[in-house]
Amino acid sequence: MEADGVAVGAALLTFSTVRSGENTQTRWNVTSWYVEPAYKSVAAVFTSRALRRKDVTYINISVRPAARPNINAEGVRPYSQGQYVVPPSRAGRPKAR
Repeated sequence: MEADGVAVGAALLTFSTVRSGENTQTRWNVTSWYVEPAYKSVAAVFTSRALRRKDVTYINISVRPAARPNINAEGVRPYSQGQYVVPPSRAGRPKAR
């Protein structure tokens, strides 16, 4: 987001496309976003523009507690209340001799 040619807000979204047979699904991870304090009144509009695609699943796995009210205002709800760990695959490990 910019005002008078100066950046006053930014959203960093990374994405991947997952294919399963004929189906394709795009997932975007909301890695971070920021709006200058003077522009907080338009932060909700900025966020809704960034998250407007209906064909995308948006994921945010590290929401700061201070950001939760803004995200909840967008209609996003938690999938889980905990954390999870994905161990590395054994496929890449060398075999023991």
